[in-house]
Amino acid sequence: MSGYHSIDPQHPDPALIELAITNLKEGGLISFPTDTVYGLACDDQHPDGLEKLYRIKGRPEGKPIARLACDIAQVETDGGEFSSTARRLAETFWPGGMTLVLPNAKQGATVGYRVPDDKVAQAILRGFGRPLPVSSANLSGEPDSLSGNAVQESIGASLDLLLDAGPSGGMQSSTVLLIDGDKVVELRAGMISQERWQACL
Repeated sequence: MSGYHSIDPQHPDPALIELAITNLKEGGLISFPTDTVYGLACDDQHPDGLEKLYRIKGRPEGKPIARLACDIAQVETDGGEFSSTARRLAETFWPGGMTLVLPNAKQGATVGYRVPDDKVAQAILRGFGRPLPVSSANLSGEPDSLSGNAVQESIGASLDLLLDAGPSGGMQSSTVLLIDGDKVVELRAGMISQERWQACL
């Protein structure tokens, strides 16, 4: 791995955030903490970005990767479409451990989005200016990485940059909900229980 840096989770160094953004724009793979697990990110508008991410993870081709965004407005700019139900969930649980799978006319398909409650992730996303495809920073089939050390042991040799802020904010992945108008289907149980999101509706 060409770049390893410790980063303060409460006061991220702007120079390290800029370094992460530069790596992404140059087609690099980077890992950084989120409020759930450590993420593995690329710029999908770079010719080699997504292909590299799938290859390094050993992820089956065509298996979708959710996007992280800094806020609802960034999701909408990316083409994500909010029904009234989706917007209620987003306004209640974002930033936080919920991924909403939304229609996206630009992509011609549904896309999963999440707004993380993590200062390092937020700084990167805000500075980058658009949502990033982010998967968990581990080989497919392995446990999620909950620390920078775990990322290093799993995929560190294949990364261009790792920002290590110590243990991640959560102990499990996000809850994933498929939104079709007012219909909600839980695709994956996670940080936010079914009772909590159903109570919101």
